[in-house]
Amino acid sequence: MKKLISFISLVIIIGFFLSCDGRDRVHKSPERVLKENKLLDSFSEEVKFFPEKAEKHITDSILSNNFRIQIITTTDMNSSVLKEFKIKNTNYKQYYRDNNSYVIVHYKDQIIFENQINKQFILKHDKSFIDFKSECTLHSVWLDSSTNNEFITIIIDYCAPESNMCNLYELKITKDSAYYIQPIFDELD
Repeated sequence: MKKLISFISLVIIIGFFLSCDGRDRVHKSPERVLKENKLLDSFSEEVKFFPEKAEKHITDSILSNNFRIQIITTTDMNSSVLKEFKIKNTNYKQYYRDNNSYVIVHYKDQIIFENQINKQFILKHDKSFIDFKSECTLHSVWLDSSTNNEFITIIIDYCAPESNMCNLYELKITKDSAYYIQPIFDELD
């Protein structure tokens, strides 16, 4: 009698485990199964960083008017602008890393300007930049050709990633170490 009860118990246990093989899901799409278990969002997210690795660009210019300009631009791996969007069931997160430029200007072998060009530097000189600060990155910093014997001009370009919205600034540095910055355009269309 004990053997019969043991055999029936074993058959019931085996039957129980065989009936739990997921046949109820065979006619459901994988997307539906993930939705039912609230797992779809965790599997359908794509995250990218631009640029992926740190970059460094150095420009060193010696001009005939006794100015020497060094611009060192590096990727700020700790600061970025996030662009999020959704296509079908996939959430995309794109992080556009910011840049910082370190500008050193010499006049007759004397340093007359040495500053880091970043969002704080622009905000210090243009309070309206605060509205644009969170959605833009430093695109480029370059020496403008409109220099003369009294000053040099550096152009600073902040742009919102994947858009036409840019703020351009003109940084003029005189041979007497004075400098001033002013916006060129508020937005490009």
